[in-house]
Amino acid sequence: MSSDNYLRSVKNSFNINGNKINSLEEFYKELEKIDESKFNTIKQGICSWIKTEVGDTTLARRINNLKYKENIIKTIKKRVEYLKKIEQCLEKDKIQVGLDLYVNSVKLVLDKEKCIRCGVSHTVCPKEAVTLEGEKIEVEKDKCVLCGLCVPFCPTGALEIFVDGNPEQLVYKNESLPELPDFEIINETKIKRLFTGSITIDESKCPEKCEECVVACPINVIEREGKKVIVDRDKCVLCGACKHACPEEAIEIKRNRILTKEKKGFSASWTEVIDKLLGTEKVNLGLNAGSMEKMIDIVKGSKELTKYTK
Repeated sequence: MSSDNYLRSVKNSFNINGNKINSLEEFYKELEKIDESKFNTIKQGICSWIKTEVGDTTLARRINNLKYKENIIKTIKKRVEYLKKIEQCLEKDKIQVGLDLYVNSVKLVLDKEKCIRCGVSHTVCPKEAVTLEGEKIEVEKDKCVLCGLCVPFCPTGALEIFVDGNPEQLVYKNESLPELPDFEIINETKIKRLFTGSITIDESKCPEKCEECVVACPINVIEREGKKVIVDRDKCVLCGACKHACPEEAIEIKRNRILTKEKKGFSASWTEVIDKLLGTEKVNLGLNAGSMEKMIDIVKGSKELTKYTK
């Protein structure tokens, strides 16, 4: 189902105080009328109805772990406003940057529906063409050089690059980067685990009843329990979506390693990416580790050669 269909009436309605609710817009307006006790009795069914009957899995994910009525209403309302803009062609659900060359055509596509506003691709872009302000993300067409560096670092696959209509991983093809991990499924969501590191939340800064980080988490591993914010650190992929969404800068993410499938030589692009995502100290460690591996390979090669020259 495409996003513009989520606003339409559904066959199986949701019942609130005898009123049959058939659309998202009716839904949040009716929720505003009921008290907290009534809300608590229907809270379990809200996410299920939106997911199974409305078909809006994105919205269902966002409200899955929310505890407070006002936050669920706010999230549904924002979703309805966004979908209306898409339906009325006031906003595009995809951003495209293309270039027709003499032989090939190259196109970068950003799917806003999949984008979690984590800031990773924005950080690694060498031309600062991917801009992120609040929830608004754009690709500046006059800056983007279609290098494709942002694509493998997008944890949800919201970014793709096409050559003559076919998806390509240009940075792998050109051996600019070592190959990054494949997608995995965490809490029914397809995502890449790109980093190792840690996440901490300063609860003294965290506003009461704020659940912005819960809404932002693409894999539902953050939950609010009273004054505490609980993170399932074993499942957290350190994407940074929660950090970007936090209004009080209470979340700190430290990445100490970029996960890769293989060890290769380091290009200038790879060194720059490590610097941006991990820091200069990690660049030096990475380069030293790479040099050590090369040295070991040389020594092994010398031993093999010695066997045949004796």
